[in-house]
Amino acid sequence: MKPAIRVALAGALAGAAFASQAANSLKQTGWEHGGPANVTVSGAPSNNGNHPAGEFTGVFNGVSFESYCADLLQTFSFNTVYTDYTVMSGAAAYGVTKSTQIGELLTAAGGFAASVTASRSTAIQAGIWEILYETGNSFGLGTGTFRAAPGSVTQADLNVVDGYLANLGSYAATSFTAYVSREHQDFITAVPEPETYALMLAGLMATGFVARRKRARS
Repeated sequence: MKPAIRVALAGALAGAAFASQAANSLKQTGWEHGGPANVTVSGAPSNNGNHPAGEFTGVFNGVSFESYCADLLQTFSFNTVYTDYTVMSGAAAYGVTKSTQIGELLTAAGGFAASVTASRSTAIQAGIWEILYETGNSFGLGTGTFRAAPGSVTQADLNVVDGYLANLGSYAATSFTAYVSREHQDFITAVPEPETYALMLAGLMATGFVARRKRARS
């Protein structure tokens, strides 16, 4: 890496590392995987009906990310900058059990960057809502207190996600970060938390120091 590029990258990471000291900036820019597809939700808290759903693309503090929503009670608008989001671990936002279950679902589905169709992405979103809003003793998109049925999402994709839900406990859990707002829809994403950026920055600075010492010796 050329020195000028290293300095520019270190500066960008430094800004990200200390972003928590200023207002966070979040903007959702569109649908991932050519979405959305629609899913018909029932048994949800005050938001039953046919909804567009799926994975989003966006920018948080200047860093691109993919995310799913974790909230059926609030809304947001694409290409609007919000500054009221707090960064939390999944466990802090939703509790250890639900956080682990969501992480396992994401692992089974291939994670945030998996190459999937709009319909499969919508089914995964329904599975996340199932974990968060089901109050019964087991998960199933067609049964219990929270249910999801085809709109333009296919029943085949809902069945695939039902298979993932039926086997929770068999997967390693993908770690994720929650972006939580009191006024707008909450999101879950794989973007590292600020502490991770700080560690990345420290590693880059150490690499630069070693490179300078090697040049000084030669």
